[in-house]
Amino acid sequence: MITINRYRLGPCCFRASSLSWAFILFAFGTFRCAHAFDPATEFAASFFITFAPILSLFGEEPAKQFISLSVSWEEDVLFAVAPLGILTIVIGAIRVGGYTWMRDLIGRAREPSGVSEMQYLSSTSDSVYEFWDRKGIVRQLGNSKVHPLLFDNTPGSQDVMSMWDAEHPQEAGQPASSQESYIRRRDKFKRELQPTDPEVRRNWYTLPPNLTLNAHGPMVESFWIVYWTIIAIIIQLGAVAFQATATYHLKWRNPDFPQFYNPRFAFPLAVGGLFFLCSGVFMCARLIEGVTQEIVWDEGQRSKDEKRQFQIMWIQQHNAEASIEPFAIYRKDPNLPHDKSFRPIWGSYLQGSPRSVMSAKLWVFAGTMFCIVGFLSQVIGLRGLHFSATLAQLIA
Repeated sequence: MITINRYRLGPCCFRASSLSWAFILFAFGTFRCAHAFDPATEFAASFFITFAPILSLFGEEPAKQFISLSVSWEEDVLFAVAPLGILTIVIGAIRVGGYTWMRDLIGRAREPSGVSEMQYLSSTSDSVYEFWDRKGIVRQLGNSKVHPLLFDNTPGSQDVMSMWDAEHPQEAGQPASSQESYIRRRDKFKRELQPTDPEVRRNWYTLPPNLTLNAHGPMVESFWIVYWTIIAIIIQLGAVAFQATATYHLKWRNPDFPQFYNPRFAFPLAVGGLFFLCSGVFMCARLIEGVTQEIVWDEGQRSKDEKRQFQIMWIQQHNAEASIEPFAIYRKDPNLPHDKSFRPIWGSYLQGSPRSVMSAKLWVFAGTMFCIVGFLSQVIGLRGLHFSATLAQLIA
C-alpha cells in the first residue's frame, strides 16, 4: 500500500534555469567592466542583447508542467506575465485546438487528440489515464486501470462504497430515510453542479480518476494565486519602468548600433511588443486551460450530521503488458480541519472536442499571431535600448 503526501507544484514554484542565471551574471560583469575594456564590452553587450530574448522561447518542461496544472484564469495571467516557454505554449495551443493547416506546419496534422491531451491538459478521458509507478504519477494513453473508492473509517461503522453510491444513495438501493448524499458535486467556483442528463452524470464516474490533482497536497487557494499574480504584474511593470528611466532619464544609449535604432521608437516598440507577446501567451494558455471542466466533490450534509470520516482510495489494477503494478493508493490529510470529513476530490474532464470548434481555432490563430508579432517587435525594440533593458526583462 502506497501513501502519497506531496505538495502540488504551485504556480510560483518555477526556478530560473542555470542558463538564465549565467546570462544575468555575465551581463552584470559586462556592465562593471564597461569602461575598462571597450572592444570586449561592445562584443559582450551585442552578444547578450542578441541572445538573451531567445531564452524566453525555451523552457519546455516547466511550461508544460505549469499549464497542465492550471485550473483558473488567474494562473493563465501569471503564466503570461514575463513569459517563459513561449514556443511550448504556442505549439501546445495549436496541437490542442488549432486549424489543421497550423498543425501541419508543426508536423502534427495526423496526431491523435489524446496525445496533446496527455501532454498539455489536466484532464483524464477514454484516451488518457494516470497511474502510480513507485516513482511518481504517470500519464499514459489507453484505458483506465485505476478505480476510486470511499473508505468510511468512522469507528464502529467502517464501510467501502463507490463515489456514485456516496453521491446517489437512493440509486444504490438505500432506504428512503437515508437517501441524503454523503458527498456533493460542485464546480471549481464552489457552485452546485448537477447535470440534468443522467448519462453525463454517470460518465464522470466511468472516466479515469485524476491522481495528479488529488494525490498531492491540497490545491493552492485562489487567494494565493491572485496574490502571486499581482506580484508578477508589479515585477513586470517594474522592469518596464526601469527601461523607461534608463532610456529617457539616465539617457543610457547604445552608440555602436546603427543610427536606425533610435530610443524615440525603440522603447515604444519594445513595450508594445511585450504587450502583444503577453496577450498572445495568455490567449494560448487560456485556450488550453479552458477546454477542460474541473469538478470538485466535497462532503455532503449527511457526512456532517453523522460525523463520518471518509477517506479517498484508488485501487490500481495489475497490468503486465503496460508494466503497471497493483497498488492501493490513498492520501494522508494530517492538517484536515475538525469540521471536515475529507479533503475535496478533484476531477478534470474535456468539454467536447476543441478541434471541432471554430471559435477555438480562431482564438488559437489570433494568439499565435500576437506572439509572433510581439516577440519580433520586442526583440527589435530591445536592440535599440541599452543592454540593461534586456537584463531587466530577463530578471523579471
